[in-house]
Amino acid sequence: IDADGSGTITVEELRAALKAKGQLIPEADIQRLITATDINGNGTIDYEEFLAATIHQSKLEQEENLYKAFQVLDGDGSGYIDRDELVAALSKYGDLSDLDAILSQVDTDGDGRVDYEEFCTMMRGSAMAGAAAGMASGGGTGGPPPTAGRIKDRADITVTDGDKVKVAH
Repeated sequence: IDADGSGTITVEELRAALKAKGQLIPEADIQRLITATDINGNGTIDYEEFLAATIHQSKLEQEENLYKAFQVLDGDGSGYIDRDELVAALSKYGDLSDLDAILSQVDTDGDGRVDYEEFCTMMRGSAMAGAAAGMASGGGTGGPPPTAGRIKDRADITVTDGDKVKVAH
């Protein structure tokens, strides 16, 4: 994007890069993009500003995908994934004999359902920290414990175009 190698991106360079990728964006929108990204107000986007904007956008997209996946699993729209909803969503993908153990690990507040925060913790892998510590201290039985991570091992849940959720095994 930085056509002249100056270490910054000007309005003209951004316009040319977008045009080269087939993106015809109105001038006013390009100007708004530069203004929103240009933290130091010098009229260009430097490396740090570009990196900050890119990381921020990536995080927003990740959060949006997590929320969409949660909404799909929360079949009744209650704001919680209960045992029946989890069974319905995951029953196609293998043995669910340890589902209750998994649910109890993910359900950190013990209310019998998974709220959005608990879901995000599981999907980000934070719930695995406790299981790994238990296995490292010899608490395991030789096989994989019934952990939240096994849900992720069974099915990779991603949100695709629109609000469709793709569950791959």
